Amino acid sequence: MGLFEQLNIEYEVQLHSNHNEDQPKQLLSLEEINDGYKTNFIIEQRSYVEIRFTIDEKDFDYIHTRGDIIELYKDDSKKLEIHVNSKEIVNIESTVNSFTVILFGDKIHTEITFRNRDFLNSRLKSPSELESVFQSNQDIRYHFVQAKEAQHANHLVVVFSAFSKEYVYNYNYIDTLKDIPINKLFILDDFGAKGSYYLGRNKDFSIENSVISLILNICAKYNIPMKNIISMGSSKGGYSALYFGAKYSFGHIITLAPSLYLGTFLKRFHPDMLDYILGNNLDADETYLNNTIYKLFNNRNGFKGNIKIMVGTKDSRKDSHIKPFISYLDKIDYPYDFDLVDGVDHSQLKYFAPEYFKVQLSKVLDIPQVPEMYLTDIDFKIDNNKAKIKVDSIGENLEYAFYWYCDNIVIKKVLYSNNDCSELPIEKAGAYRVRVFLRNTSKEIVTKTSHTINI
Repeated sequence: MGLFEQLNIEYEVQLHSNHNEDQPKQLLSLEEINDGYKTNFIIEQRSYVEIRFTIDEKDFDYIHTRGDIIELYKDDSKKLEIHVNSKEIVNIESTVNSFTVILFGDKIHTEITFRNRDFLNSRLKSPSELESVFQSNQDIRYHFVQAKEAQHANHLVVVFSAFSKEYVYNYNYIDTLKDIPINKLFILDDFGAKGSYYLGRNKDFSIENSVISLILNICAKYNIPMKNIISMGSSKGGYSALYFGAKYSFGHIITLAPSLYLGTFLKRFHPDMLDYILGNNLDADETYLNNTIYKLFNNRNGFKGNIKIMVGTKDSRKDSHIKPFISYLDKIDYPYDFDLVDGVDHSQLKYFAPEYFKVQLSKVLDIPQVPEMYLTDIDFKIDNNKAKIKVDSIGENLEYAFYWYCDNIVIKKVLYSNNDCSELPIEKAGAYRVRVFLRNTSKEIVTKTSHTINI
């Protein structure tokens, strides 16, 4: 019995080209592989293909599409993952009990893999509770939180996501912004293995078009003017915040440590992403993408939103990406605000960025001031049979407290003092971590947890 018969999945192929009529019957000829099944097919002529799969709701109760991956769930548990690997993919559309793969191009070379284990996206539970879908040229997944108070209902912050592991796509700063009282829109970049910078695939910029359509749809629904949109993000998300904010005249942009020579950055570190976005990763593609962000600022007479750019003194992007860009803004007399934060490198954004965003948003919105104190680094290690922790921070008259955990049980509490370090003798095996607390003279608190060390 074949895979489709086992899983009670039916499929139909519609092929529009000059090929013979028997071609659709041969497209999905499956071969068994270690983690499932796969099929390869090539259509040599310009073609438009729709492959529609229909599921039985007794076997699967939820279809989740994510870029070029389809996930099938039953009782909130993933049962099948389908990966469509093709440069000619246009979109994957889904309904309650079906999904359709749409391909179009001069030569269609496609591989479809069906996995029932060893999934690319290792998350096994359904994401349906947190995600909504905006259907457009590309389906965009997002999480929206409506403002609870009328006085803040005419503002919107749009949050773009940073890098995560391959095929693992996360929203950023949902918990960070939970007490910020305005409308909040968190947009997922779940295209390709690592994301698309919310731009597109093969230089079609269809993802960008769909993202801005979503943002404008939210603004129209809640009567939010463009000048009251705040775009924000760090690293990869910082580039997207600047790109969308500048191109579409948002009122405020908060960008942390973006790679602004994006072509050079991707060609060196993520050539597969450059190939995904532009369809190739040659020198010309590198130059094209490098120039993209700069061209957005050539209209000197247009609307100029408020731009806040932040980078740390230890971040390699400071000299290679940020300084050339702000020099260009100076040259064309384009206003911006620049924060150079002492002692922070790119890896420390995970500690620094949450509080920084809250401070900057409180300034933009003129709401009660969030204290400017930042935890910039946590150095947690084992040395000479002792667990040691050292905290780096920014702020005045700060005090520190430490809760030591072993196997998720608090085994030691170090109360507030001026001492920014603590240590613990290791007396037994277990999983050790530390909860760090910063407190200022107003008794306001910032807290973070270290990584876990297994002994």
